[in-house]
Amino acid sequence: MLGFKSDTNYKLKEIYRGHHQVTYKGVPAIKSAFDYVLYQMLIFNLKPDLILEIGTNKGGSTFILPICWN
Repeated sequence: MLGFKSDTNYKLKEIYRGHHQVTYKGVPAIKSAFDYVLYQMLIFNLKPDLILEIGTNKGGSTFILPICWN
């Protein structure tokens, strides 16, 4: 079984902590910035007619997704 080195754990904790600090116009959007890049790529390639988000915390990602769509 492979284990993580302590410096790797530190970096993972920083990424985890960082995605809780993502906001859009002051509204928390508790997702990783990497997620938004992936969303933009998926939306661009798939060109959906509708995006339905279920289970928002504070709603920040609801404001960001339309920007990825355009």
